[in-house]
Amino acid sequence: MEIEELYKKVYRACVEFAVYRKRNIKENVADFLPALGQFANKFLEENYFGFDEEDYQQLRRLLLNILNDIAQGLEQKDNVLLEDTVEFGLKEFLELFVMDEGELRRLKEESFGEQRDL
Repeated sequence: MEIEELYKKVYRACVEFAVYRKRNIKENVADFLPALGQFANKFLEENYFGFDEEDYQQLRRLLLNILNDIAQGLEQKDNVLLEDTVEFGLKEFLELFVMDEGELRRLKEESFGEQRDL
């Protein structure tokens, strides 16, 4: 899965929880977990974005903390931890790498449009 598709799923999960008050964050996380795993494996194995080594190591630690929080939220069935981690951790983490402002706006609109169709 491309990172843009992963981002749209993450964004949609945030919108469902925060705006529509749907309590299915665990199902949404389960839906994008395989793609997140693929992204995380690739990111952790190789500095393919070409970051300065110190920055890359800090970003690796940040991603590992995000993944740990997601695992803990799933294990403890903690919707609040999951939503906070997805919205303020994972979503913002993905935004660092994949998009300029125009692309970010387009993906949010696409995700929101797809949300209305659900």
